Amino acid sequence: MQRTTIGDMGAFANRVLVWVLSSPLRRLAGRSLTAIRLIGRRTGATHVFPVQYAADGDRIVIVAANASDKTWWRNLEDGGTADLLLDGDWIPHHLRVVRGDERSRAYTDYLARFPKLADRLDDCQVVVAART
Repeated sequence: MQRTTIGDMGAFANRVLVWVLSSPLRRLAGRSLTAIRLIGRRTGATHVFPVQYAADGDRIVIVAANASDKTWWRNLEDGGTADLLLDGDWIPHHLRVVRGDERSRAYTDYLARFPKLADRLDDCQVVVAART
């Protein structure tokens, strides 16, 4: 008998949520969730997963919480192209991890949208996306 792990359940939940975000049911998920589809720079594998975001005009801010436990954002340290699932459509964006003053501004904008997360984001990376 195969055991189901927490990781397996999380991967399944992510697949279901991405499906919901790409369907007419996406409104049930709210306006703060999207999915990222990116290619791993070392493996070449396609990764698709949901993330919470804050829109600020044409800029989208995504915070990778618990960043030391995640690897997806490392694909974007030098910038890169990925697709974001917005309103049911995959749209190409340029994403990059931001540093310094730009990180502070983007992080502040994100917390303005999600103030209850302020005490949960000690270990995070801030990613900014702009439509290509």
